[in-house]
Amino acid sequence: MSGKAVLGYTILFENDPDFATAPAQVVKITQAIDPKMNPLSFRLGEFGFGSFKFDVPPNASFFSERLDIRDSLGIYLDVTAGVDIINNQFFWIFESIDPVTGLAPSDALKGFLLVNDSITHQGEGFVTYTVAPVAAAVTGDSIMAQASIVFDINAPLETNTWKNYIDAVAPVSVMDSLPAVAPGNEIVLSWSATDDPGGVGVGFYDLYVSKSGEPPFLYSAKMDTTAFTFTGEPAATYGFFVLSSDLVGNPEQPKDSVEQTTKLGNDSLLLLQPVAGSIYCNGSLLEVQWYAKGLSGIDVEIYDDVLGDFVPIQSNVNPFSAASPGKYLPVFPATTARSVIRFRGFYGGGAQSDFYHFAGQRRHHTYRARDLQPGFCRGFQPRADEPGGLRQRGDHHHGVRSHTAHHSVSPGDGDAERERGCLYYHDYH
Repeated sequence: MSGKAVLGYTILFENDPDFATAPAQVVKITQAIDPKMNPLSFRLGEFGFGSFKFDVPPNASFFSERLDIRDSLGIYLDVTAGVDIINNQFFWIFESIDPVTGLAPSDALKGFLLVNDSITHQGEGFVTYTVAPVAAAVTGDSIMAQASIVFDINAPLETNTWKNYIDAVAPVSVMDSLPAVAPGNEIVLSWSATDDPGGVGVGFYDLYVSKSGEPPFLYSAKMDTTAFTFTGEPAATYGFFVLSSDLVGNPEQPKDSVEQTTKLGNDSLLLLQPVAGSIYCNGSLLEVQWYAKGLSGIDVEIYDDVLGDFVPIQSNVNPFSAASPGKYLPVFPATTARSVIRFRGFYGGGAQSDFYHFAGQRRHHTYRARDLQPGFCRGFQPRADEPGGLRQRGDHHHGVRSHTAHHSVSPGDGDAERERGCLYYHDYH
């Protein structure tokens, strides 16, 4: 049981026909309070006998009432129940009362609990209650419950002993690491959790998801596995964590932030490199890295201003030919000052789709180089003739912006006589 659980108990009693020859007029039930029980949490529940059942007011730890059962049994029944702090016990007292004298019936055949039989069960009774463990209970502690029942003036009868063991500590979970970016719009999440020594073990997990830095929300509840395939929106960034609960319901403490994040790609091609803020000068090599999914080949092309069209750098590249599956590292020279790079992914059926890295609202952006020398790149600014162009100077870089399905990269320059071949790679997500 959880250290925060509320335990419910039922005590049964019977006027046994093997021993009894008359109704019971008085029944007294007591139960010692176990040291690991919190007596202040004791609450009475319903009780009954024969065909009668009675409710107790909600949240009651004490009850005293005279019940009128004259129509059925010709008597009143006084019922008193509660907590005896002095004697450290819970108690219930049932006393039959003669309506005429107000005392115990003088007739031995008058009583509230008839001799039992197997058909009507008229000689059976019950009481119920709830109680919680003490706050200081630790894993491995036990709570024992045993009641003592006295019928009239007979010797006490002891019930069986019921024992509950406490698991007071919740498990702790951790998400397995995720790649910074993932191909496609699906990713397999995995995690693990450990319970405290002596605990009952982990029961289930709740998965929480955050999109683009927004507050996490419950995505999937009460999962009994340690892996889950998450499907999200292409090019969106997601954060994750799980909260575990053990088999008795102890919940893990809430977490302040996500544990792992990843950026999803689209269904076919996601570029990882160059990274935002990279600058490549005339004569340098531009390294491109991607994740690919479901493609049979990729053409890498660069725009030629003279021809007014894209020209191939590498054709029909195997997307999965690198040592690490799903990655490829083509290297090619950044030879022009105005370079738009295009990636064309081919599917098995021969259809093709263009992928540009990275376009905002326009197809691409160009920049004007300022006092550049070969092999050295510094301050630049957008062309003045491009309305709405990015206002960017020196080493300041804009952050992440949303993008369309097509992407492009643009190098800097405007005036031909000042072109030095500086390509500034900026992520417009």
